[in-house]
Parts: sequence; structure tokens; C-alpha cells
Amino acid sequence: NMVGFAADIYGADKQTVEDFDERVELATLYRSNSTLFAERIQAAVDLIKEHEKVDASQIALFGYCFGGSGVLMYGFEGYGEEDVQAVVSFHGGLSSVAASNATFGPKALVLSGGEDDMASEI
Repeated sequence: NMVGFAADIYGADKQTVEDFDERVELATLYRSNSTLFAERIQAAVDLIKEHEKVDASQIALFGYCFGGSGVLMYGFEGYGEEDVQAVVSFHGGLSSVAASNATFGPKALVLSGGEDDMASEI
């Protein structure tokens, strides 16, 4: 059995933001603050691992674009080693992750094509 769960990083009051500039501002807030982004993801992990149908020892994170960057930031911020088995990033980027010698917690699979507009930032 598998359980799927989509985390709301922005919050309930930001689910229907229609103004493009405000949406860019929200995304930039998290892309420029990897700690905040990772904390939001960890809050989602903490919530879902308590669900009765979830095997807390088998949690993996998948993200596309914004989410792909987020799951990588999550690992680089030192999260996930105990809670998450793996992260998979599709079309994510690392441009806002500070260079460090930190150990990446969970196993990672990064999928980004050579012609992908984010590929130069990985």
C-alpha cells in the first residue's frame, strides 16, 4: 500500500493568490531561505508519518520544479536522515543552496535534462 500526500508549503491563506508578482514573491521567499523551506517540508513529514496508514519507516519525498528544489534543500539542510528514506527531484535547482561540506541526509535522485533551463544551476 502507498499513501500520497501533497504538502502546502505556502499555507492555507495563500492557496488562491492570483497576482503574479505576489506568487513570484512567495516562491522567492522559500527559494532564498532554504532553512524555512526545509522546516515547512519537515512539518509535512511530521504530520504524515503519524497517519495510521503510513509506514513511517518508508517515507520518500518527490518534488517537481519548486518542489524539486525544496526536497534538495531539505536534504542539504540536514533534514531527513531519520525521517525520510529518499528524495527525488524533477527539474529542481540548487542555485540558492549555500556551498557546504554538509552530509546529505536521505538518498537522492536528481532528474534534470541537459537542455532543461534549470540544468545550469544544478
